[in-house]
Amino acid sequence: MLKVYTNADINRDLIKNYKIAIIGFGSQGYGQAMNLRDSGCNVVLGLRQGGASDIKACDCLLKKPQNGLILYKF
Repeated sequence: MLKVYTNADINRDLIKNYKIAIIGFGSQGYGQAMNLRDSGCNVVLGLRQGGASDIKACDCLLKKPQNGLILYKF
């Protein structure tokens, strides 16, 4: 039988005190970063300065609140 997990099945307090680093801002990096940020986690993005992901992340950050999302460029 398939087990479906919901928000009631997890304990977010286990990761809320950690800083979560996501390298890249492609299709998965974008979704994971925004989901974690919206869940109240501290998220750090690692991007190559001037790259396509860097431009996409900057555009996204201008449109959405930046609380909990930090952008590092290499």
